[in-house]
Amino acid sequence: MKKLKYPVGIIITIIIGILLTIWLCCGTCYSGNCNDQEKTDSAITVDSDTTSQIKTAPQKERFNGIELFNNNQELIERSNDNLDFNSNDYHHIIPVSDNATNSFKNIKNYLEDNPDTKLNITGLYTSTETNSSAFTNLGEARANDVKNYLTSLGYDNSRMDIYGSLNDEMTASDSIFKGPITYTTALIAKGDAALIENQKLDELKVQIKANPLILHFQTGSNTVKLTATQRKKVSEINYYTNKRPEDRILVIGHSDNVGNRNSNIALSKKRAIEVEKYLIENGLSKSKIETGGKGPDAPIANNKTAEGRAENRRVEITIK
Repeated sequence: MKKLKYPVGIIITIIIGILLTIWLCCGTCYSGNCNDQEKTDSAITVDSDTTSQIKTAPQKERFNGIELFNNNQELIERSNDNLDFNSNDYHHIIPVSDNATNSFKNIKNYLEDNPDTKLNITGLYTSTETNSSAFTNLGEARANDVKNYLTSLGYDNSRMDIYGSLNDEMTASDSIFKGPITYTTALIAKGDAALIENQKLDELKVQIKANPLILHFQTGSNTVKLTATQRKKVSEINYYTNKRPEDRILVIGHSDNVGNRNSNIALSKKRAIEVEKYLIENGLSKSKIETGGKGPDAPIANNKTAEGRAENRRVEITIK
């Protein structure tokens, strides 16, 4: 027994030394590789309440250029340039870069080679911007501006649809939004789908004619101010006439019966022309608009009351 006393003591001392070394050197890293701890800290967020580890993925930055894929998600065109807009504005900044112009020409060629395809244009806007356009939102107005620009390059107007989308992740640099426009392709409706689309257009025309857009004016005033409901009607009229370019937008001015009839007819025509200018400024085609003035000859309310005369001082916008 005396011969085993020292070997056993040595073994116990070695074991205790090993345990102390592990505890002192690695601490709470005993379940993993201590040398890897600092490397993983930068990729992990630690919740101080639960001490759970959550991996954070980097946020994908919005591409500001022109990027278009076909219906099979194959890249058609890509450019780092696009159309840019000032904050709160719906007119693209000019001049347009050569790179963007070349991309638009390539997209035009693609659409001509694929007559079953149309182009969807979506304008982006932020909730902090002011919508001074005649459209439902600033994004839709921007998309309409782009559509008109592409039409000037020879695009088929009837094969482009416009949309607006809120995007508060956009940031302006020196009050300029870089490329707040996205582009996608879609197949043109055929067969039963085309019949349904035409039926909806017929219904929309009936709706517009039965409930035209009416703008009222103060005595002697030609100022145009639209409500949200009125902007929606402008969007519907624009959509309809893009799909059916053979139809016309009819803008007719009216007045109350106070004063000389001939003067009131002239005033009502002037109001109709001011509204026409306003619609053109907002991107509706002049070639699609017809104007006229009926003065006091078509009242919709009693001219004997102030309220009735206010109702009669109006411009009606409908489909011919």
